[in-house]
Amino acid sequence: MKKGLFVIFYLFTLLLAACNKHTTDSGNNSGNNSGNNNVTTNYPASFTCLPLDTANIYTVYPLGSLNPPGHTTPTDHIYFYLDSNGSPHPQVPVYAVGTGTITTIEGYSDAGVFINFNSNQQYYYYHINLNSSYKVGDIVKAGDKIGVTSGQGAIDLGYFDLSGSILPRLINPQRYTKSTQYAVNPVSIYSSNLQTYLYAKEGAIINQKGGKVDFGISGTLKGDWFDSTASQTQTGGPAWWNLTLSFSCSPLDTNQLRICIGSTGAASSNNISIPGIFAIKNNTPKFELVNTSSGLVKYVLYDQYDLAASANPNPFGLMLVQVISDQKIKVETTANLNATAFTNAARNYVR
Repeated sequence: MKKGLFVIFYLFTLLLAACNKHTTDSGNNSGNNSGNNNVTTNYPASFTCLPLDTANIYTVYPLGSLNPPGHTTPTDHIYFYLDSNGSPHPQVPVYAVGTGTITTIEGYSDAGVFINFNSNQQYYYYHINLNSSYKVGDIVKAGDKIGVTSGQGAIDLGYFDLSGSILPRLINPQRYTKSTQYAVNPVSIYSSNLQTYLYAKEGAIINQKGGKVDFGISGTLKGDWFDSTASQTQTGGPAWWNLTLSFSCSPLDTNQLRICIGSTGAASSNNISIPGIFAIKNNTPKFELVNTSSGLVKYVLYDQYDLAASANPNPFGLMLVQVISDQKIKVETTANLNATAFTNAARNYVR
């Protein structure tokens, strides 16, 4: 594995505990957040300023990150990493990337803030310490210092546009918040010069500049799945994390398959026994090729870092999976690498 890729992977794992604090991920008119999303505002949707000084941007991680249990499904926001030195991390200034009106404040310490350009277009941060003088309804201008980083080593930046279309490969859109349904790559609304700079900071990206949120292909294994006991409108929080499962790819290389299991590992009948992000040796069979005619399929699960770093990595376990219908799969994980059939521990997941 290239050193640069490994460093980026390592940095991403450092945010695991912090990112998993999110119980919601949008100021999205869903009623889950404090504040007033109906604040009147009308500014053009354009990012004209970086959120951090260039001296403080070590790398940028694209849409589609996987970080269970809180981010078992691909993320709808990007990450700006400050350094590669581990914790504790310095607290450095955070700037408004565009002019708009604050509509939601989820706290002032290691928290989220949502800023409307207008009634359709909104951006947000997480993992910042917001200046305590700000309140809902305040206007921020591009370049204003709005706070500092929270010490987590990175900040989240997301952007969504309600005037656009729901992402087509979210098979069951009501499973997701509006920030995911209408997610847009934040880099895409920067000027061409800043886009060039930011994509260079994503330097390890292969095949998919900017990343991707939606991967589902109806009738196949590919995409997000939800435990059959999960509410259709449940979209966040620890109880939801335990019920999610995704079959997608590494955001750094779309050729690298990833199975992401959202269990927290707690003693519950709703938990798959092996939580985490797992790689597949030789990246086969491809998720989009697994369908109802495939029968029972076996995936040997490897730690993604071990598989990248070692010629002979030790398997972590085995996943048995079968596509029962367009809307249903049967899944079981086990430490028995020789398993050939489901047991009573298997569970059903649906779109």
